[in-house]
Amino acid sequence: MKQRLQVLQNRAARIVLLRNNRANVNQLHQALSWNKLEDRRTHHICIMVYKCLHGLAPSYLLNTFNYNSQIHSYNTRQANLLHKPKYSTRSGQRTFSFRATSTYNLLNTGIKASPSITAFKRVLASFQPT
Repeated sequence: MKQRLQVLQNRAARIVLLRNNRANVNQLHQALSWNKLEDRRTHHICIMVYKCLHGLAPSYLLNTFNYNSQIHSYNTRQANLLHKPKYSTRSGQRTFSFRATSTYNLLNTGIKASPSITAFKRVLASFQPT
């Protein structure tokens, strides 16, 4: 389904810019200032995790995430990262908690330490994960 939506977005970009099927999709998105759908999903997931960690999310999501330092008392390099749930199946790895934890842990410490949701969104917009 994700693939089909991305193809549809690419087709819409070609129609808007009056380009043929051989046009580079990345250049089309850049010309229109559009983000790819996967980038938009990642962006929204990071915002929701930030809201959960700062008490701004709906009540049913507030206790979804824990830091590794809350799970154990060992002083490790990953103590300030979110604890990633363990799933052995692909369906478990597609859950919100697993994807959100994996995505949020990729962010720089400076981005995570943003003082407000507005500042977080502004800094996140310029972040490109590797």
